[in-house]
Amino acid sequence: IEDKKLPAQQKARDEYWRTLLQTLMASQPQLAAEVMPWLSTQARAVLNSYLSAPPKPVIDSTDNSSLPEMLVSPPWRSKKKMTAPRLDLAPLELTPQIYWQPGEQERLAATESARYFSTESLAERMEQKSGRVVLQELGFGDDVWLFLNYILPGKLDAARNSLIVQWHYYQGRVEEILNGWNSPQAQLAEQALRSGHIEALINIWENDNFSRYRPEKSVWNLYLLAQLPREMALTFWLRIIEKKHLFAGEDYFLSILGLDALPGLLLAFSHRPKETFPLILNF
Repeated sequence: IEDKKLPAQQKARDEYWRTLLQTLMASQPQLAAEVMPWLSTQARAVLNSYLSAPPKPVIDSTDNSSLPEMLVSPPWRSKKKMTAPRLDLAPLELTPQIYWQPGEQERLAATESARYFSTESLAERMEQKSGRVVLQELGFGDDVWLFLNYILPGKLDAARNSLIVQWHYYQGRVEEILNGWNSPQAQLAEQALRSGHIEALINIWENDNFSRYRPEKSVWNLYLLAQLPREMALTFWLRIIEKKHLFAGEDYFLSILGLDALPGLLLAFSHRPKETFPLILNF
């Protein structure tokens, strides 16, 4: 196919160069005399034919039918099209709603962790146990393994004696198994918890968590935080999200606090969309 195109392409190129040469000779005939001594006989004949040919008449016509549309009506000369006016619609205000599958809230409330931490208010829990134990249950402390495997599932009471035997050589862990969070900051944290001083608790948490000796970050126990007075629980929840702390029990927490917890959930979604997307589906 390409070979068949070559003669036509060659003819077009020859015609193009002939036109250029003829135009040059018409505008600057003196150049012919300068190059004539170096030309072959055949080339001289071609050059002489152009020199002796009468000049082509200038065509002055208003008939544009043979011209391309681009030259007849250049786009930059045409008027700009009128754009449709932008409609500024007022935002549609929707009332937030929450949806739970039938029996879902009951299922969450029946989990072992929810039942263990919802037997009384947090204040009552501190009176029955101790401030250090409740702080440990909230997530304070560097023994994240103990928290995730025994405290959060509500299994520490049943496993306490066997754990003491198992970890008898590790006195730090035995102390926390018996008496709760073992830290110089525990007394200050207990005072802050009793007085509802959320910012002080957050600061103590961060000072402990961002220590260079910490191999893992602690996790807030939302099962237990849900037992706080409602306004305090919501403020606590929002501050935890703003600080990008880790937490557990969020599905149960949302089932208790409902729409009031939505601002914190939306912020959590912006931080960790993959983890919190299933929770967004309920709203």
